[in-house]
Amino acid sequence: MIIIKLCIIIISFLCLSANELIAQDLIVTTSGDTLNCKITGIRKNLFYVEIETNNRKRNTILQESSISYFEYNYYMKDEQNTETERNRLRYVSPEFPETDAAGNNINANNSDLDDLMKERFYQNFRFSFSAGLSRRIARTSDVVPLDLRNFVNSMKTGYTLNGDVAAYFDNNHGVGFVYNYLNRVNGINVLWSDDGNVYIPSYMENQISISYVGPFYSNKMMTKKHNIVFYDFGVGLSFFEDNLDVSNTIYSRNFYAEGNCISIYYNLGFDVLVSNNFTVGASASAITGVISKIKYIDNGVTYMIELPRDQRENITRLNFLMGFTFVF
Repeated sequence: MIIIKLCIIIISFLCLSANELIAQDLIVTTSGDTLNCKITGIRKNLFYVEIETNNRKRNTILQESSISYFEYNYYMKDEQNTETERNRLRYVSPEFPETDAAGNNINANNSDLDDLMKERFYQNFRFSFSAGLSRRIARTSDVVPLDLRNFVNSMKTGYTLNGDVAAYFDNNHGVGFVYNYLNRVNGINVLWSDDGNVYIPSYMENQISISYVGPFYSNKMMTKKHNIVFYDFGVGLSFFEDNLDVSNTIYSRNFYAEGNCISIYYNLGFDVLVSNNFTVGASASAITGVISKIKYIDNGVTYMIELPRDQRENITRLNFLMGFTFVF
């Protein structure tokens, strides 16, 4: 008699275990998609689930805000669910307690669910392109003539283009490479003199371009609405070019200067999700740098000039950009 009871207990245990192994849970997202998965836990408004695709199991995390309702062991039931059964679906609320796969409360401090692989909102790679305005913030040198100060100040604002690629080795941290380009062209009518005695009405056109290239460290965070806030920091090289043409009825002259320096790059941005692999956003960045040595070309004659401390070319600038990002 005892042996029969033991057999019944063992068989019952095996049946329950089989049900647990076979049973799958249901998750319905706010977009109307349904997931056949296994809910391994619920903690801090996050759903930890196990999804099997192509005979491979993958652990991931879903935001509570993206789920309209769920039910444990839903796929153990008949295909024809009654209205009563559907009414028993459990709706998500911020007050929903932390539970395990059986629906029992758990102690968050004793759970190892944080070790599960999180859903990578940005996946592994980010490719971004943006455009906007750039402003050089250095004070105008005292050596600039008073009648040219407004023109020189106008040359400090120009359009900027920015492109970067980043690879992330976890859900928040990664490294990348950025290229930034600033360009400004403007012209003015002036009285030009080569010797300081005779002044000739002339037209002066100036083009300034600054390029920055370098690696960066990136940190990103996902908001509750699935948008992205990111911060980048790096050290790279800046390349400065200043091309000046002066022309009048008698002659024309060209002056060209170039230099480079080590720069520091800061970037703060915000992206809004448009689709799973595409975002639009805005960012503000700062690139610092001071040119202390330039190559100067005057009508084909080249000079290497070490600039005095009070005449060094400060190319520090602020960039304000809008653009789009592809994520994979």
